[in-house]
Amino acid sequence: MLNDVNIVQVSKWLLCVYKSMDEFGHNDATLTELKSLKMLPLTNGHVTSASLDTVFFPVISAVEKRGFYF
Repeated sequence: MLNDVNIVQVSKWLLCVYKSMDEFGHNDATLTELKSLKMLPLTNGHVTSASLDTVFFPVISAVEKRGFYF
C-alpha cells in the first residue's frame, strides 16, 4: 500500500529524472518508456502510468510540507 512517504519518494525520483533529461538532452524514446511504467501512486493505493490515465498531484500546504524533505 502506498503512503505519503512513498508518494514523496516517487516525486523526488521524477524530479531527478526531469533534471537529468534537461541536463543530458531530451530523449523521446526514454520519455515514452517512462510514461508507460506504472509508477504513479493514486489515492486508492494503486499505481498507474501517465500513458494510461491523467494523474493530478495534490497541492501540499506549507504546514503539511514540514514533515517532508523535498
